Amino acid sequence: MKKMKKTIITLCLAFAFIIAAPSVFQNLLGGVTVEAASTIKMNKSTATVYVGKSVQLKVKGTSKKAKWNSSNKKVATVSQTGKVTAKKAGKSTITAKVGNKTAKCVVTVKNQGSSVKTNIKKLKTYISKNGSVNDSGNKFIKFSYSDNGAQYTFGIVYEKSKNNLKFLYFNDSDLAGSSMEMNIKTDNKGNVTAQYILEFNDDDIYCNAKTSFKASSYKKNSTVYFKVTSGVNNSQFQKLANTELRLAFAGWNILVSEAGLKLRDIGFTSYK
Repeated sequence: MKKMKKTIITLCLAFAFIIAAPSVFQNLLGGVTVEAASTIKMNKSTATVYVGKSVQLKVKGTSKKAKWNSSNKKVATVSQTGKVTAKKAGKSTITAKVGNKTAKCVVTVKNQGSSVKTNIKKLKTYISKNGSVNDSGNKFIKFSYSDNGAQYTFGIVYEKSKNNLKFLYFNDSDLAGSSMEMNIKTDNKGNVTAQYILEFNDDDIYCNAKTSFKASSYKKNSTVYFKVTSGVNNSQFQKLANTELRLAFAGWNILVSEAGLKLRDIGFTSYK
């Protein structure tokens, strides 16, 4: 009888140990139990995206695959990996569902044009408040640097009477010199057209040239054609002209950052 009581007590203690410390046995058996998350969340609860752009949404709180859906596919679509693509101005609720749990993000889609106009105005305001005054009475910002005997200067002038921004670039060295002027024009829809005047002068080439293109189409590695108005037009000049244009863009991109912007924010949406 005593032996039986001892056996029962031993079994009870063993059972209590299993209940109190299941992880010990799970580890011994090589298995781990993961408790399912009580809720899931999106990495964003709201997002603003411009037409033609996208944003990546992710689900937190689970490792399982989510099923994605958009409440208004005309405004924004979503892939089954959570990539949201903006189609037209409006709002859409993006839902991710895992089992019987859901997470949502309200996406607001805006036209790119309204943003560009706002940012151009922001740049003009910054120059008005922080710029120096040139001989024509216009405010401007600039920066310069030297490299291998050449002096590079980048500037942006706000011509208030014309409500125009003029971007300037100068390359001055003992062997050659060049200057470039960019004027940007914005239509009622916020589309920006960039117009350029380039003058290049060294021992071998002298040219005046101009070009124009839609701002949103220009990329860092783009090659554009310059129409020569005087001087020699050949492949060497076109190559040099595009090299100068890329250098000018790099400097202007740094300069507009003083106003908390990038060139892509004022219409050059492909320049990244």
